Amino acid sequence: MHTISQGRFFSKLRNFEIYDNQNEFIGRVGDLLLRKEDLSVYALISFDDIVRERLESLHIIDNRDEIIPLHHINREYRHTNQIQTTIPPQKIMNNTY
Repeated sequence: MHTISQGRFFSKLRNFEIYDNQNEFIGRVGDLLLRKEDLSVYALISFDDIVRERLESLHIIDNRDEIIPLHHINREYRHTNQIQTTIPPQKIMNNTY
């Protein structure tokens, strides 16, 4: 039998802040990327503040939402409202991880 205590609701996870491996703020969890095969979570997608997201949706500025694969998440932070990656900032900005 499965219970709610075995996981987290996406609605709660959505507001978690994401930081790189040097504690620099990247964004907030805005969406999840699921695997096609089994619909398991592959990655978190970071969103910026609401104004930037709106400008991106209107194509006024470039969309720069980072995709953070779960294997790059520092598991020690899972009981807080913050998520820290194991990725250095320069690799996040260039999507080279």
